[in-house]
Amino acid sequence: MARAKRTVRADARRRYRAQMEGDGEPREAGELGTDAGEATRPPAAPSVSDARRPGRSVPRAGLAQDLPAPAGGIRNAFRMAFRPLNLREDLALLPRLLANRAFWLPCLIAGAVAAVILATRGTELITSQFLSQYFLGPAPMGALFLAGFLAPRASYLIGGLVGLVSAVLTSIVGTALLEPGTGVEAAAIVGTLVYAPITGVFFASAAAWYRRFLHLASPARQMAARRPPPPRGKPARGR
Repeated sequence: MARAKRTVRADARRRYRAQMEGDGEPREAGELGTDAGEATRPPAAPSVSDARRPGRSVPRAGLAQDLPAPAGGIRNAFRMAFRPLNLREDLALLPRLLANRAFWLPCLIAGAVAAVILATRGTELITSQFLSQYFLGPAPMGALFLAGFLAPRASYLIGGLVGLVSAVLTSIVGTALLEPGTGVEAAAIVGTLVYAPITGVFFASAAAWYRRFLHLASPARQMAARRPPPPRGKPARGR
């Protein structure tokens, strides 16, 4: 018993000297536990009210949405490829979406097709008979597929706008190629302007869903995308 008491006292003296050498003042056990807990406690996250104060920056929604992880099966990929509608954020990002290639590239191709048809008066067969079916008309499938497949987000919104642009170009081409003295049916123009945006919403959404489905159903594509690029230059030689 006496030996055990001496060992305990020696340990207590050792701890006391360590505390005195550390900060010059002995501390109680409760105080030491409190300070250690406060030191290791992570900083509190800013609240919603703090984020609304002046000088606080609130994170903005990005234009490109992250693709989900591979689903591990065709059935799971089919289900997870659907995305919920977020109209508020999509409308807020509309100016940036209009500058994206998902919008201007199909519109540029449709405009080029319309210009060639107007310049040749419809005599160029490849443009007037083949390309016009995919980029002009009430259902421009080629333009809508490009819009949905390239859209970073809000594919339905981009598809509707691309369909509207295609409908306007179709109306211009159809009016310019009419024979003199032939009247233009207003109902046909209005029908094209109404039907094309609705078609664009559905077909562009389907193309965007198909892109996500391909990503989810093939994990090898995502692994290749996340793989770091090989280092450039020659490796350093040891001396």
